[in-house]
Amino acid sequence: MTRTILYTVATGLSAALLFVIEPLAAKRFLPLLGGSPSVWTTCQLFFQAALTVGYLLAHGAIRLGSRAAAAGQTVLFAVVGGLLILGGSIVDETPTGAPTIWLLTRLTRDVGPVFLVLSMTAPALQALYVAGRSASAAQVDRDQSGDPYWLYAASNAGALAGLLAYPFVIEPILALDDQRRFWRLGWMICGVLVAACVAESLWTRRGVDVTISTRDCSRRVAIAPRAWLKWAALAAAPSSLMLGLTTLVTTDVASTPLFWVVPLAIYLITMIAAFAHRVVVPRGWAGRVSPWLLAALTPALGFGMTQGYWLPLHLAAFAAAALACHERLSASRPDPGGLTLFYVAIAIGGAAGGVFNSLVAPAVFDRIAEYPAALVCCVVLASGARPRGSDFVLPAVVLALGGMSALWPELADSPLGYVALAGGCGVLALQLKMLPKRPNRAVLGLAAGMAACGLWPGVGGRVILRERDFFGVVRVSDSERAGPAGVVRSRLFFSGGTLHGTQSLDPSLRGEPLTYYRRAGPVGQVVELALPRRGVETRVAVVGLGAGTLASYARSDEHWSFFEIDPSVTQIALNPALFTYMSDAQARGVDLSVIHGDARLSLRSCATAAFGLIVLDAFSSDAVPTHLLTREAFAEYRRVLRPGGVAVFNITNRYIDLVPVVAALASDADWTSRAWFDLDLSPAERLDGEQPSIWAVVVADPADLGTLARDPRLLRTTSSPHDLWSDGSSNLARHLTVRSPRSRLEALRADAK
Repeated sequence: MTRTILYTVATGLSAALLFVIEPLAAKRFLPLLGGSPSVWTTCQLFFQAALTVGYLLAHGAIRLGSRAAAAGQTVLFAVVGGLLILGGSIVDETPTGAPTIWLLTRLTRDVGPVFLVLSMTAPALQALYVAGRSASAAQVDRDQSGDPYWLYAASNAGALAGLLAYPFVIEPILALDDQRRFWRLGWMICGVLVAACVAESLWTRRGVDVTISTRDCSRRVAIAPRAWLKWAALAAAPSSLMLGLTTLVTTDVASTPLFWVVPLAIYLITMIAAFAHRVVVPRGWAGRVSPWLLAALTPALGFGMTQGYWLPLHLAAFAAAALACHERLSASRPDPGGLTLFYVAIAIGGAAGGVFNSLVAPAVFDRIAEYPAALVCCVVLASGARPRGSDFVLPAVVLALGGMSALWPELADSPLGYVALAGGCGVLALQLKMLPKRPNRAVLGLAAGMAACGLWPGVGGRVILRERDFFGVVRVSDSERAGPAGVVRSRLFFSGGTLHGTQSLDPSLRGEPLTYYRRAGPVGQVVELALPRRGVETRVAVVGLGAGTLASYARSDEHWSFFEIDPSVTQIALNPALFTYMSDAQARGVDLSVIHGDARLSLRSCATAAFGLIVLDAFSSDAVPTHLLTREAFAEYRRVLRPGGVAVFNITNRYIDLVPVVAALASDADWTSRAWFDLDLSPAERLDGEQPSIWAVVVADPADLGTLARDPRLLRTTSSPHDLWSDGSSNLARHLTVRSPRSRLEALRADAK
């Protein structure tokens, strides 16, 4: 029993350390790449590739002998641990070249050695456990605890514990540097435990002539290529699905460890359930449920329903599909002699999913199409369907309709197109009815329906342009809406699923700022009434370019600097064939400049007291990059803001209440913060393209607000020390909210009284 506990703790701790360092490293690199959701996806690609290399090295070492492999593992712990302790912390530097290549290079240099050693630990310990289980092959065969696969479940349980501990325990309590110090302590403890396992094995087997049993991991077992490919495919599909869902969530909510961890935790839970000795979920249940969830999710994706309140459906479909694949993976596992090859296949499959999502999908797809594609693959692989020729007829028709919608988006965005989409959902319902009798045809029909919805242009008007890069998906669409005065024609700019800019296609109205930047709104009032000394000395910094709407406020002889990290956004805003806010401002004589790169890094090169107004309007879809709302970021804003200047922050968000965060940051910097909820828009204003928003206005002295200081719409804000974010500590979970902006406003008014 003591032996079992020793191996369980050593395996679990190594896995926990492995999965704690993943969000720890990704969070460290996140500010250097603008808070992009692709940071986590790229980190996962690296971690999966390193895991594959680690399993391959463990496989080769175990062939030399289980005890030799584990002993070598102990030496590696000592050597790499020494380098880890002597090495310095990760320092900030400006990324150069392609962001993906830069990030992979930095991860290889800073995290690669420790991750590689940890990834080798679980296979080495499992092989050592089997080799030292008994001196009698017959006894090993009688004792089912000699099966090492339960240690795989223990490894996943340790990984899950470490993963969940990070956003809920480690991140809220410890600063980033403290996290690294405690992680090093865990590394040393794990090294001692691995050495104890080796010592135990040598002690219990001294002088014993051990016959290699059929369960010995060092015994060669022939693995058919077909079986190996099956394992890799069953591992690749859930891996890709997990990364696709993570990209979807972090794009529309926030790119932060909390939302990185949830899909990965569900992925690990399905692994634990599939490989556990005791049945946790009835076998086959996930395979029967996943087609139904896929059918429910298909129209949601087709109609563009990807907002946060649809998240439970996405998570349920992901959990069922991943569990169904992992159950088939567990059922096909080989004898322990093929254990390391089995793990190598799983690791290569996981890495293949990472390569597809991080490298292939952004280059091939102009939207997050890898998510529905992975859902389809999971359901098809889990069903084990072997369709006949006639089973492909209906799916081919459904795919053809989806292709037509992509070629003729005008049809898809018309009432006829939505009727066709609703009819397609009815066909999916018929497919589900056929599921018990014709599972092959039903599964293929569901897969085709999901693929067709992936081709659907989506809501938001006729698509003019859609692009995707490391920083996300941007889209430009034309919209026509009937109003009392006639048809209102507008051009819309989307980042992810969130509207970020609108310009009227009426030539007489094209200079009017719309969406969140309307003249009667917070930013319009601040620019017109609170910005002091407008004229030739006025310099304005705008963090986040969008469609360039704020340039409509610029006057001749003023200098406006726009800081933008996404090259695709810059190309769209500066293209007068798409939006004319920037070109019109230049025609008026405004001195405009667009500075590429992360705003915090770029502001370092700006002179002290350079700007009279700072507007923070940086978003990735609906998410504000957290590194722009930290104590260190505010110190930079204060340095470049002139005395008497004003800072305005767009903190509009459906899921995160950022009002207390900005209030805490302002108080920490000895500033004053006011919140402005611009929610009361008339139907006519909404029809024209104006949108409700939430802004924070920050000044050193309320008198700097001019006449706005007495405006009742500017509400005083309160905060606590727990609301203060820094680069090393930001508790996002504290600020998640299900309250509507209206209810948040009423609560703030009540506090003010």
